[in-house]
Amino acid sequence: MIDIKKTNGKNKMVRHEKSGRLYTLLNDKCKAKINGEWVNAVCYYGKDKYADELTWFIREQSDFNSNFTLVEDNRKTTSLSFGEAIQLLKVGYPLRRSGWNGKGMFICKQIPAHIESDIIPKMQSLPQAVKERILKGNGFIDYTDQCLIYNENTGRADSWNPSVADIFATDWEILA
Repeated sequence: MIDIKKTNGKNKMVRHEKSGRLYTLLNDKCKAKINGEWVNAVCYYGKDKYADELTWFIREQSDFNSNFTLVEDNRKTTSLSFGEAIQLLKVGYPLRRSGWNGKGMFICKQIPAHIESDIIPKMQSLPQAVKERILKGNGFIDYTDQCLIYNENTGRADSWNPSVADIFATDWEILA
């Protein structure tokens, strides 16, 4: 039986054995009426292979367990597409490309945050003039979705946007 509960605030990702598609698991304790009978089920979502859009799925638990594996338990995660990498970023996984020259580099999605006016004066990442301007205005900062590239060797963190090469690469991997 696959244990798909959240760990460290991250949703678990699974890979469909035949198609290789990644899905986000939502609930492994569902009840669903399938063929007129109430059964234990699993609720998950991901891209629909026919419509190419995000869709919710419910599948009988025994059928699900025999057709999916946890991404963390499946070590074949070194040839992910950019689309798969984005899905994993969204749920909190740190990623890198095996083709990157710099070793010890990885990307992650920063968590959106609301920074109140009492914290802004203590922020080391903003110049004093910027802090004063923010406090005269709305008095808060709302960080939204953004990506960060981090160098484990130097501790340096920078904002990250993918290059065209990154978008078309199929060598993305999850950091173990």
